[in-house]
Amino acid sequence: MGKVFALCTQKGGTAKTSSAIEISAWLAENNYKVLLIDLDQQCDSTRNSGIKTPMYSIHEVFQQDCKIFDAIHKTQWYDVIPASPILSKSDQIYTERDDIYLLKDVCEILLKKYDFIIIDNPPARNVLLNMTYIAADYIICPTLSDDNSIRGIIAVEQDLKKLRESRNKESHAYIIGVLLTIYESTNSHKKALDNLKKITAALPGDVFISTVRKTIKMAEVKTLCMPLQAYEKFNNASLDYKKIAKRIIDIYEEDMNG
Repeated sequence: MGKVFALCTQKGGTAKTSSAIEISAWLAENNYKVLLIDLDQQCDSTRNSGIKTPMYSIHEVFQQDCKIFDAIHKTQWYDVIPASPILSKSDQIYTERDDIYLLKDVCEILLKKYDFIIIDNPPARNVLLNMTYIAADYIICPTLSDDNSIRGIIAVEQDLKKLRESRNKESHAYIIGVLLTIYESTNSHKKALDNLKKITAALPGDVFISTVRKTIKMAEVKTLCMPLQAYEKFNNASLDYKKIAKRIIDIYEEDMNG
């Protein structure tokens, strides 16, 4: 039985999608079966994984317009369930009370086949994010060095806590990692790192903090529609994601071994 790791943030531009792709690629490099679910209406995880015109997306899966496994697209690195632009209307589409369990139901079926399900979320508070909070085992928050991004981590934890402590205990997920992305050795980034240490110390559990160094190569791989891990494995940022993947594997193995 696999585990669900979700990349969550409430601010755009934090390298959330790049992080989801690179983590997925490194997990697959370690011979794990990996599925990336794209929930972002911008479809960047889908497109940047080399999938151009998918027949089915996660929306069709939720609507039961296709079988779950018919929506899975195989890439050279990992499998993907694509997003759709129609997800921009998710709050108008998924309005039934039980709709917040749609992703959880899908993941429970898929976890029989995959070791890891990685979820790339839209940077917004909406029904899709609530679906993720309920479906996920673990949450990872990418952030930039600015205060707004960092405060977003607190907002994610507040949302999770409400669901964990709700009458039906709808979520069991905790934040287990924070990624300070596009990192440079500047005073502002070092100050942000110090702030993150204070914030994560107040979170429940043992939360790791990792930095991902800035690289111009990330723009190149987006054009090429492939992971940086496959394009330039020994790039600084790629090596940073390798270490993050190792952290995730350690958490997964510890969980699986009880």
